[in-house]
Amino acid sequence: MEAAKSRMDKAVDHYLTFGAKIGGQIEDALDDDIEDDLWDDTVGWVKEHSEGFKLFLDILGWIGTALAIVSMFIPGLNILVGIGLAIGLAVVAGRMTLVAAGKATWMDVAFDCIGLVTFAGGALAAKGLKAAGSTARTAATASRTTRLKDGLSATKGMRNQLQNALAGAGDDASKSAIRQEMNTLRKLISDDAGKVVKEGEAPVGKLGKIMNLGDDGPIGDLQALRANAGTFSDAVSGSTVAGGHAAYGAALGMSYTGLVADIGDKAAGDNDTLNAGVGLVNDVFDTNLPEKPSFDAYNDFKGDTWKVPATSAW
Repeated sequence: MEAAKSRMDKAVDHYLTFGAKIGGQIEDALDDDIEDDLWDDTVGWVKEHSEGFKLFLDILGWIGTALAIVSMFIPGLNILVGIGLAIGLAVVAGRMTLVAAGKATWMDVAFDCIGLVTFAGGALAAKGLKAAGSTARTAATASRTTRLKDGLSATKGMRNQLQNALAGAGDDASKSAIRQEMNTLRKLISDDAGKVVKEGEAPVGKLGKIMNLGDDGPIGDLQALRANAGTFSDAVSGSTVAGGHAAYGAALGMSYTGLVADIGDKAAGDNDTLNAGVGLVNDVFDTNLPEKPSFDAYNDFKGDTWKVPATSAW
């Protein structure tokens, strides 16, 4: 009996020791593999508050559209382009979180990215236009320098005569008249040599700014390129001019593509911001205004294309 009790005590001790070890391993597994991390918590929160989060992203999208429209009509607000880009990045990041929560599709993200893609493409095209303008200015400057030298050489005898006349003039009135003739001659030489239009010097009217969606940079660069090519046609090559026009067309096309896609998406699809506003007006004023109309086929296309299953967070 005593021997059996001893063996029983050893068995119980082994059971308790092994049980504690296994329990610790299970707790470690729970801490490492099952508990949600920060990303899981974020996705879970977005899933739980998806309707409000969608409304927030929709409001941000409207703000970005409004900034783009305002910059078309108010000069000097090109900084709004940068703000709009930041808003676009925030909307895409938020929409991707909704995708992870199973509350949006990759097609929704694709539509949000159109503005960013066209902005990046437009920026590259604008750089190409600036490069063409820089090439044209360099060639125009060299041509003007040559023309100035030729003009000075052609008028050397006349300038020497004026210098001699100035040295021999006996009164201030005669000296003033001779200096005026010398200045007129210099101006004629300079005018004949042509003027190089530098970057940012070409004027852009209000209509041109509006037609370019508020960004007067590309149209100003194109006008400067045209002016230098027209004045110094002997120096600025046709390929440089053609390249500048192609880059300008690409930049403008990207801008219009982004704007049309944004406005078209808001017009054809559901709009949380407008519908929320209509609901608020109906509640406050006891009216029965209808929600913004949309196309079911378009909504289904965005809502069902490239849909991914939600994560297991929360």
